[in-house]
Amino acid sequence: MQERLPMKKFELLKKDRFEFGCALYRIRALRSFGNVKAGDLGGYVESERNLSHDGNSWIADESIVSGDAVVSGNAFVYGHAIVSDSAHISGDAHVGGWVEVRDHARISGRAWITAPRPDPGPPAFRPSKASRQPGPRP
Repeated sequence: MQERLPMKKFELLKKDRFEFGCALYRIRALRSFGNVKAGDLGGYVESERNLSHDGNSWIADESIVSGDAVVSGNAFVYGHAIVSDSAHISGDAHVGGWVEVRDHARISGRAWITAPRPDPGPPAFRPSKASRQPGPRP
C-alpha cells in the first residue's frame, strides 16, 4: 500500500524575503483550509520544514519561524511572534503578539500565549526655552 503524501498548503515566496540571522521567506497559501483562503499571505519561515502541510496550522502577519522550529496540528502563530531553535508549537495552541519562543520549548494543547507590544516608556524630557531647568550659574 502506497503512503499518500499531503497536498502542499503553502509556498515560499523567494522574492519576498529578508535577512534575520538567516534568509526568511514569506509564505502564501496554495489552498483554502481552516480560516486561511488560497492566496492569503502569511508570516516568514526559514524553510518548508518550519510549517506542517497537514492540519490547519498557519503562520500569519509578521511572525517568524526559523531554525528547527515547527508549527503543526491546528496551531496558529501570529502578530510579531518569533519561534526559533527547536521549539515546537502544536495542537490548537496560539502564540502571538510580541512573544518569543525558543530553545526546546513545547507549546501544545489549547494553550494561548500572547503579549502586548512592549511599552517604550515615557518620552524623554525636553525642556523648552520657557521652562529652563534650575542649575548652577556661571
